[in-house]
Amino acid sequence: RHIYCSLGRRDFGELVQCTHRETGEIFALKCIRKKFEDSYKQEEEVLQYVSSLNCDKNNLVKFREVFLYQDRIFIAFEKLDMTLMDFMRERNWKPLSIDEIRIIADQMLLALNSLKQAGLTHTNVTPENIMLVDHKSQPLRVKLIGFGKACLTSTLSERDIAVNCGYSAPEIVLDGRLDNSVDTWGLGCTLAFLSQGFHLYPTCDEYEYLRVIQFNMTDKDYDDLVSLDFLMHSVLPVKDPIELEGKRAFVGLLKQMICVNPADRILPAEALHHTFFRSKITVTDSEIKTGGGDRTPDNPRCIVF
Repeated sequence: RHIYCSLGRRDFGELVQCTHRETGEIFALKCIRKKFEDSYKQEEEVLQYVSSLNCDKNNLVKFREVFLYQDRIFIAFEKLDMTLMDFMRERNWKPLSIDEIRIIADQMLLALNSLKQAGLTHTNVTPENIMLVDHKSQPLRVKLIGFGKACLTSTLSERDIAVNCGYSAPEIVLDGRLDNSVDTWGLGCTLAFLSQGFHLYPTCDEYEYLRVIQFNMTDKDYDDLVSLDFLMHSVLPVKDPIELEGKRAFVGLLKQMICVNPADRILPAEALHHTFFRSKITVTDSEIKTGGGDRTPDNPRCIVF
């Protein structure tokens, strides 16, 4: 038997924490709603691929199993800490430093590179689908989650990819030809969010989203008037020349990740060799504060099945 504690509701259903009575192992369970049950097999298929990729090395959430209980479908994962969105919220949206962003970017590019090599595309890389493993014992250690919309890259053209305004690549909104570079766009927008504490494209309307992109960009990059160079001034101010150079390198990397033409976007493997990563910092070398003191979880609703 297991004890289940609610972690909240999501679009797909309820997310609960599960403790195995015999082993004491803790899992996170996705309880799939009836109307989403037809699509769970696609997610299970993708997760089987992901499980073969050395999830710890490649910073991917570990998939445990899928099982049925009382005519409901449950998908079990390793239990992680909190999403980057929740983390930023607890910091009152205070931007991360360039060194902190570098650590997260390095891990997520490794994740995207492993997916690309396996012929998989996530399609929904956002701050809500990247989680801290344990912000106290492993500061800045992150993993990619949320594979409900992931698929084999070869089948992207057959999929109806949901638009996540602010993080979806333009070709998704325009129903254009898709490849795994859509994940590079999503990660670029996520890193920009971490650097400034607000969304690069803060809109929920698809037409407005495209209008803003068209206004801000040429077919390859941002233009000179309204450009990613504004991040040079919006990220936490630095005085050290080395830090300033890191800031410039970060903006340069973002420009290569957020290109309207997917053919011009930098590949994850190439990005890992970008000048931004010349002076890598390990996760244990950095300590990050949530800005809200020790995090005390709400008392969850516990249910015994």
